[in-house]
Amino acid sequence: SDQKAVVKIFDKTIGKDIYLENLLGTTDGKISFKNADDQLAVFLTKGYALADGNSDLTDGQFTPSRFDNVDNVDQVFTAILVHTYSKDSEKKTVTRTINYHKPDGKVETVTQPVELTRVVTTDNVDQSKTFDPWTSGQWNVKSTPEIAGYTASQDSVAETPVDGSTQNQV
Repeated sequence: SDQKAVVKIFDKTIGKDIYLENLLGTTDGKISFKNADDQLAVFLTKGYALADGNSDLTDGQFTPSRFDNVDNVDQVFTAILVHTYSKDSEKKTVTRTINYHKPDGKVETVTQPVELTRVVTTDNVDQSKTFDPWTSGQWNVKSTPEIAGYTASQDSVAETPVDGSTQNQV
């Protein structure tokens, strides 16, 4: 008798079927998974990986099968995929620039760069990115150079914490 099988490829990360194929045949006839196997192979090159618990697969393809003899109940074959992720690091430098105005009109400039990093995780399927917090650091205290006969407006520039929201300062 006529039978129907449904082949699904399910994206477990987003909770949706991403491929659906209805196959028709007769009782005990061989089920052709060629289209589904081809599509599965494409997904596996596009950032997906096989999830654990794929009982309908053997060696990354649908396990050969035959149509059953149960009328009014479709056989369902499912491949379960998950997204893969890549991690990379991102860097930025936050700099404090201190300008010392000398009595002769010249300016002595001191820079204090601090490099911050964070981990960026990219979803290899949809290319969306998530960002870990930036590391933190500090600008060290900087004493004002002494010039004989002159009094500086301040003795030093204070130690200051630096984090991902800190902007360059002059």
